[in-house]
Amino acid sequence: MQLKHSLGFLFIICFAFLFAGVASADASSSMIDDSNSVTQSTYSQDKTIISPTAELPEKYPGTNITIQAGDIIYNPKSFSTFLAGHVGIVGTDYRIYHVHPYGPGISESLDSYISRFSKGNTFTIMHAYGGGGLSAARWAMNNIGRVQNYTFNHTLNNVADSYCSKFVWQAYYFGAGNDIANLYQTSIGFVLPSDIAKYNSTVGSFHKTY
Repeated sequence: MQLKHSLGFLFIICFAFLFAGVASADASSSMIDDSNSVTQSTYSQDKTIISPTAELPEKYPGTNITIQAGDIIYNPKSFSTFLAGHVGIVGTDYRIYHVHPYGPGISESLDSYISRFSKGNTFTIMHAYGGGGLSAARWAMNNIGRVQNYTFNHTLNNVADSYCSKFVWQAYYFGAGNDIANLYQTSIGFVLPSDIAKYNSTVGSFHKTY
């Protein structure tokens, strides 16, 4: 009889431990769920923190001037510019778009552009009066491939036959509605690099030192 009571008592104790274990497992399960939730939330925040940021545009050599889409780069008359001067326009990808005798239509990095000139040459950075730089930059990027011949064609809406300052003028006029050379007419005429330099705002300059 005593053995029977002992076995019954032992059964009750084992059952109590089993119940406590189940309860503990449930509690642990709830804690794991909460922990997973916090971990997921933290991970989302971490992803936001470590997500790559857009690459900032570089600055012009030796200056604190940040390259911007639509910047006009002007070079005065020199042997590097065939004694005529030269202009190019910066695209939204920060490449230089210009029409050149060795192109005719060229898209290249700033370093590559600079390499076309002689040591000591001056590069003047200009902004167009009246704005429209972003739209002009997009037009230049979309139309540089249409240039087929480097020639001093006087028809201002002819993109296929072009030269440096005409192309930059076209980018601003047809891309942004801005006549940056004050031609006062848009059918026939010539646009000189010096015209663009004369009628727009100088931001700064740099020199080729190598």
